[in-house]
Amino acid sequence: MIIYTGKIRLTSFQGWFFLIFSYIYRMKKAIQSLGWFGNILLSIGVFPQVILTWQTHDVSSFSWSFLLMWSIGVFLTFIYIFYDNLQDGKYQYPLLLNYFVNILGTSYLVFAKFIYS
Repeated sequence: MIIYTGKIRLTSFQGWFFLIFSYIYRMKKAIQSLGWFGNILLSIGVFPQVILTWQTHDVSSFSWSFLLMWSIGVFLTFIYIFYDNLQDGKYQYPLLLNYFVNILGTSYLVFAKFIYS
């Protein structure tokens, strides 16, 4: 059996291989898109709190343990991801973006808690 895909003429095995490979490739791109979208949401998720804290200077609802655990956890995870990416030679830019932005946001919130409380 011969399968025609546009200009390419494929045998049955080649056709199935081509279809499966193209499906996997599209799924990989879809999953990567979901990863980018999720990490962008997580990255910008800190901004509403940063903006509110900047405007009101109200940090009474933040506990030191929450802020310190969050900021240290984000920083250590960033180091782990960055080191792992260096070792593999593949960079997970969505994760790096997410944790870098969160480091900036949580650093401001810790600074604000120190200054305004």
